[in-house]
Amino acid sequence: MERPDKVEVIRSLHQDLIALSDARLATVEQLCLDLEAHIDAFRRFFDRSPRSEEKRRVVMGGTITVDDVEYSVNPQFVEMVIQLADDLDLDQVEAAELLLKGQQEAEILDRTPMAVAIIRFLEYKSFLAECIRLIFKMSLDLDLDEEHKAIMQQLITMILGTAERPSADGSSFVRKCLNTMLDIENWLNRIAETVQRMTTLAQAPSADLNEVVGLQQQNLTQQHESVGTVLTYLVKGNHANIENFQSLLEQMRRIDKWNVLAVHYAPALIAFSSHYGSTDGNVSFDEARALHRIIVENRESNPWPLRNFHAAMVTWWLAQFNSWYLDPPAAPQIPAEDQEREAEARSAALREALRDGAFQCTLSICSQIRSSDWYDPARIGLIRSLLNDAPVLPFEPASIHEHFQELVMEHFEDFVEGFIANMPDTLRKFKNDGDDQRRRLLGATQANAQNGVAEYDRHLERLFVIMSYVYEGRTEASEVFWEDTEGNMYGFLQWFSRKVSTPLMGAFCEMFRSISMGEELAASAHAFLLDEGPVSSSRIRRSTSLSWAQMFEELDFYASKVRDSPTASQISATAINGKPKPVEVDEPETPIMLECYLRLIAHLCAESRIVRQWVLQHPTFRLIETLFLLCNNTVPSRIRSCTYVCLLGLLKERKADVSDAVWIALDQWVSNGFSAGSNIPRPTKVANASKWAEEITFEAISVDAGEADSFICLLQGLLMLADEASELKDNLPFPEHLGSSYRMAGVEPYIDLAIGRIFASRLPHVEVPLKRHALAANALHLVQTCLESFNENLIVIGNRSAFAVDDLIKASSLSTYAQMHPFARTIEWMFNEKVIAALFMAAHQDISDVNNAQSDSPLVMCVLRAVTVMNLIMDLQSTYLDIIRPLIKSKSRRQTVINPSIVSFEDSISTNLRIIVDLGYYSGSGHEDLALASLELLKKFSMSRKLNVNQPSQVGSRLMINRMVGAIQQHNDVDPIARSMSQVMDFDAHELALGPASPGFNMKFAILDFLEKTLSAHPDKPNMAHALLGFDCTGSFVKVDNNSLFANKISLFHAIQKLSLEYPTAVDGSMQFWCLSIKEKANEITRLLWSSRLTSDLVLSEMRLLRVLFWQWVAQEPVELETPWDNATLRDPTFVYTDGCKGLIQYLKTRRALYAYSAAALRHANSEDVAVLKAQIVSTLLGSTLTEDIEESNLSIFDLLDFMELEPQELVVHDLSAQFGIDFGIANEKGAEQEPIFDLELVEQLFALKKNELRQKNAFPDEAAEERVVNEFRESMAIFNGVNNRNNFYDARLATLRNWVDVVSVLIQSSGLESEDRTALALQALQVITPKLELYTTTARPEALVFAHLAQDLISQLDFTSLTLEAGRTGDVPNDRLFQLFQISLRAIANPDAGTPLRESLYNICYRYLANVCDPADPSSASNPHHRRHAAQTTKAAGDALVETIADDAYGDESTCRIAALLLLDALARLSNAEKSKYLIEALVKTNFVVVLVERIRSMPSDLRPANPVEIPLLLSYYKSTLTLLLTLAQTRPGAIQVLNAGLFSAIRASGLFATDPDIGLDVENPEAIWKYYELLLHVLRVVAAVLLSRGQQNLQTLEVTRTFLSENRLLMVGVFKRQAKITRGGRAQALGLGMGLGLGLGNGLGEEELLTEKGRERAKKEREEREEREKDEAERVEGVLDELVDVYLVLISLTGFLEFEEEQDTQRKYSGMRFA
Repeated sequence: MERPDKVEVIRSLHQDLIALSDARLATVEQLCLDLEAHIDAFRRFFDRSPRSEEKRRVVMGGTITVDDVEYSVNPQFVEMVIQLADDLDLDQVEAAELLLKGQQEAEILDRTPMAVAIIRFLEYKSFLAECIRLIFKMSLDLDLDEEHKAIMQQLITMILGTAERPSADGSSFVRKCLNTMLDIENWLNRIAETVQRMTTLAQAPSADLNEVVGLQQQNLTQQHESVGTVLTYLVKGNHANIENFQSLLEQMRRIDKWNVLAVHYAPALIAFSSHYGSTDGNVSFDEARALHRIIVENRESNPWPLRNFHAAMVTWWLAQFNSWYLDPPAAPQIPAEDQEREAEARSAALREALRDGAFQCTLSICSQIRSSDWYDPARIGLIRSLLNDAPVLPFEPASIHEHFQELVMEHFEDFVEGFIANMPDTLRKFKNDGDDQRRRLLGATQANAQNGVAEYDRHLERLFVIMSYVYEGRTEASEVFWEDTEGNMYGFLQWFSRKVSTPLMGAFCEMFRSISMGEELAASAHAFLLDEGPVSSSRIRRSTSLSWAQMFEELDFYASKVRDSPTASQISATAINGKPKPVEVDEPETPIMLECYLRLIAHLCAESRIVRQWVLQHPTFRLIETLFLLCNNTVPSRIRSCTYVCLLGLLKERKADVSDAVWIALDQWVSNGFSAGSNIPRPTKVANASKWAEEITFEAISVDAGEADSFICLLQGLLMLADEASELKDNLPFPEHLGSSYRMAGVEPYIDLAIGRIFASRLPHVEVPLKRHALAANALHLVQTCLESFNENLIVIGNRSAFAVDDLIKASSLSTYAQMHPFARTIEWMFNEKVIAALFMAAHQDISDVNNAQSDSPLVMCVLRAVTVMNLIMDLQSTYLDIIRPLIKSKSRRQTVINPSIVSFEDSISTNLRIIVDLGYYSGSGHEDLALASLELLKKFSMSRKLNVNQPSQVGSRLMINRMVGAIQQHNDVDPIARSMSQVMDFDAHELALGPASPGFNMKFAILDFLEKTLSAHPDKPNMAHALLGFDCTGSFVKVDNNSLFANKISLFHAIQKLSLEYPTAVDGSMQFWCLSIKEKANEITRLLWSSRLTSDLVLSEMRLLRVLFWQWVAQEPVELETPWDNATLRDPTFVYTDGCKGLIQYLKTRRALYAYSAAALRHANSEDVAVLKAQIVSTLLGSTLTEDIEESNLSIFDLLDFMELEPQELVVHDLSAQFGIDFGIANEKGAEQEPIFDLELVEQLFALKKNELRQKNAFPDEAAEERVVNEFRESMAIFNGVNNRNNFYDARLATLRNWVDVVSVLIQSSGLESEDRTALALQALQVITPKLELYTTTARPEALVFAHLAQDLISQLDFTSLTLEAGRTGDVPNDRLFQLFQISLRAIANPDAGTPLRESLYNICYRYLANVCDPADPSSASNPHHRRHAAQTTKAAGDALVETIADDAYGDESTCRIAALLLLDALARLSNAEKSKYLIEALVKTNFVVVLVERIRSMPSDLRPANPVEIPLLLSYYKSTLTLLLTLAQTRPGAIQVLNAGLFSAIRASGLFATDPDIGLDVENPEAIWKYYELLLHVLRVVAAVLLSRGQQNLQTLEVTRTFLSENRLLMVGVFKRQAKITRGGRAQALGLGMGLGLGLGNGLGEEELLTEKGRERAKKEREEREEREKDEAERVEGVLDELVDVYLVLISLTGFLEFEEEQDTQRKYSGMRFA
């Protein structure tokens, strides 16, 4: 048995550990076993396995053994092994194993074997390191279950070896960690040196080498991070000692590069400092002092290469070590002079460390490992001012993982708390010194002279900002500030909030903002800020207190200064002579302080509802007005950006009144409404000053990308619908009258600003990628909001329902809603060429950058929102183009921005086909939301008719190719995209734990859905799905290239086949809807491929090689009523309301696909005449399959009819339309004649409108009444869902049954079985379906018709001459089955609910039974008196209703049904004749049906003349059946009497059939028509002869009328005799010659030149032979029918004595003539 791949095993183990840490793992028993099995592997991770000469000799020997399999290796392989061992510093045998595995996967991963080997090695090591990290983490996790924590701790003892050696303390493992980190650093240095050497030598590395180098650096960095984390946990878990700390400090003296590798040591250094430096540690004071000397006192004599890092380490150490010297001191008694000296030394060390950049180093680490990808100009400006020229970490994408960030912040938290608790004097000194330095610096500045005053120290500011990073997003850690008002942290907060200098206030606000995350902490912060203190009234605010009063005072102070400055329009009017002078500020740091105030207010408003209400309801301070006053052009753009963010914070609850207030204030500001008191006059040339001011303001906003970004975010927040509108989305997100005083009401100017001016025009000129991506992402978010907030269903309801929608929606009217909603203007911009260019620019990004970015980064969000917007455009463009746009054109005069040449959005795609390739790559990215949105958009593009037209594959080429296929084939992008999709198709058992929320499931389903919809839209044309599945799409056909992914069986098609077989259908014994959805999609894709003429042969042949059919049948399991579906069974009364019903529907679809493929495979094997394969398929269908040389039993085709037993309990649905007065018909997605399937979203909105209507009618006296109605609506929605599920279930079951029937039919007809075996199989099938037929015919369900058709086919396949049906024991059972079928059919025919198609099929069944079992006239019949008697009795027991029903159908308009009815009546008539029963003739006489039959003879010519040529064969069959029935009836005396009395001869005479020209002959153009005519005459004459014979020669009346008939038609009779005599006496050759002559005269279609060629002569000869054969057959048919006509005439002549009668008549005429003469 093949061993599991160790990389996959360790990856699975890693996923289980993550699931356990997240409390998502159901059981841990298997995980414990797996972890214990990997203990040695965990240990070996830290033990190098270097190259050795011994291993080298093994490899050089030419054979290696891997997984107990011996391989012979060639010199090239050995050379590659040696190189790989050198590159990885690995022993050669392990390198050979890696390379061998790399060769096996190279084609799948599209990389070289060497690259694959390196990747696998690095992946294995990285997962191994991560598993170790997770084990150590969970062993210390306080939130983890105690049992699980104990398991992890036990594992740690096994890894450390302390279980075997109790005396061991783990310190040796710490040394291994340090050595491993050093080894990784050296490895990375070697890689860097190699790259540098190649660069120096101008050797361009290949793409593969670049990729491998990048992966090596990434994986090694990740391993280094994991080991650094494990090192930290070892310290925290008391597994380290002082010597380990000293070793770490010594190792730090080797670190000479300031990069992320150095940062990986930071948490361990702080952990060691806390453990061995503080009084809480496990060391004595002397040991701590010894370490202090190493870290601090020897700093100058033995420095670290990274001086800033060493300085930071000093501060981290002092923050803990100072705990020994608090009052009272914890250290042993030290002389006073020593205490002072040591205190001064510590202070000096701290000062020196701070001068060396200790806090800058710590702040740099914080800001760069916790840096936000979103551009935040205020925070960035603050950080830059504090860092100055401090070294920064080089940018390394995705190099610091979230868990490590959290670990660093946890330890920086220890440092901060230690610093605050243990160094209070230092903090006070920081504050006092800073204030003094600041005061001197300001004084010098006001005196215009520095006077030697240097820039003041900003240590406290840096500490505050460090704290802001430490506590940001960590609410539990932040609680320490608020939970104990007597504690150090609250005291620190309270003390430093008093009399804070202006520059310090900005940093303090950042820190305060970080510790007030969440509703509770923000409320605590709000209460803290309400503790108002005295506010200084001096103009220069050198020290302030942080409170609401202070912040409002500051904002109001600067807003009052702005109020008197020129407005935007006034500045523009007066700025010709120079730039506007900015508003003066008191201090250089004032803008930063104002920014931080605004950011803090915005944060608290966004976090706390209490704060929002308090601010908006403040009695004296008008925040909104003040904020807009600060938005003057004279104010720096960063402050304006912060005001927009602050306004956005007020909109967090999305209350309509708040939103409207902001809208009105915003519009007044834009139109210069706040400058009413200005003394600057309006320009005389401007007609509309407000409109002019709006233009100038918008221009100012769009200048700076940061301000434009913030303003767009504000607009997006304003355009979001209020929470109370979420149900129906029927209101406008702004006041309808907005701007009506100076322009057309609405928000179009703001949409134009955001989309037209900023997104389309400003965005392409933003040079900084981060700013550009953020701006694009936010602008597209605004577009997305405008499109998503529009409810197009309101338009549908307004046009199709009786609702007065205008009166029921919050907008003033539906027309106003459609015209003024932001959707209208927004989607109009989407058809503008500049916007389209910007949209595609945002969507087109480098895939490597996208993969390396975080999912919430501006880059990924930019792409995601661009793709989402395109999805929305594809969904909504028809609504806009067909409804909204014509409405706007007819009622609005606004300026259009649409490009008239763009008819649909697909037109823009046609010129930007690169987006197709981008979407393909995005679908394989690691960002789930982006991948899903990309697949959805690809699906819509692939289904579009416009995008799937053919175009030349190259310029000037005649070869046409699908446009989308050409886009992905142009630069060979098909295989990379297909490979990424194939990898997603791999089944991962961890998906089962997460269920439908699993990213793996969502991706699989999305890919399969995309492929299915694409194939469904264009099944017979090469399209993108075909290309991705592995087919080469060339022109109008597809093929499989040699050495392609498909040929090598690693294509997406093969991955889907594997997924279909491996993916489970049940979890924990219960069938799951989401699992079945995957299998159904996979099977449907396969069905679309094998059923298409384009790919049928290729796919069926490939699936045959893969033995898919046999594996599918072996995997089938029975289902029954007790089978659980999503933990519900069919016996549950609420089953149809659950997802279990949907799961059952998907299961039926998978069964349907199996049956359809089985029938197709059997047909394909039969067409190719592959006897062995056909026998194997038949064997499998009958219950036995040969798999891997082992014969297995499986469920047979008859066993798998079990799905017909699945029947949910009856769903009783009352008339909901009548109950609620709502026409739900508009929500029915099917026709009125079919079982309804309702659009639940539309139904829900109908209910919402009804609720509005009831509310308007005051139907809700109280909230309880409204709640009752809402509950009724909710219950009704469940009913609609149940109706949908029920109807979908019955549709799926019926479709599955049809395919099951098809399999059985093909199995019997095309299986190649012998006659007896086929008969036995048909009887077995009849035994299975007969009870089902009886059940469903009783209720006239659609299933009855399907079973009836199958029964009809089966009975037609029976060999009634076989021994199986002979009388006796062997024949009793088959005969009983057939008789039971006959009984059921007769009863069903009489059922008034049975439809015409069903009765037709039942007629055929009964006819076949009677004709083959009970007909004594048929020699092949197995008739015996017993069978006839039972059949006759059954027929009579059915009553007259049966005969009436059959007679009605025989007289009806359905041509095939009436023929079947006539045939059955004929069979019943034969049965009555044999039994000498008068029942049938009497029943027919009662219904007057005999007269009807005879009258049909009269109408034959009149029916035939106007008939369409296509209808004539059916008409003739009907006439023949009618005449056959008359013939049978006339064969008995009672029947003959009734036929004769019905006017037989008068009907014949009236028809004129025998009055045709007697000279008609064979020399006509259509001999077939002559044959049909003669045959019709023959049938009529047989009826006449039967009547005559039945009445007997003694009946003179009958003889007389017959003679009269012959006499009247004597000429035709003579003509028939002549024609018959002519043919039999040599006329045949003449007729054939005449026919040949006619044929040659018509020509043979060959030209003269072609006849001269040998090929032409052969073709002419072949055509002549075929024509002669055809004419010979026609002549023989005519000859046969003439012979029979002559025979019947002779009988009539003989019986009537016609010749004697004629002679007597002639004699009498002669005698009369002589007498006359």
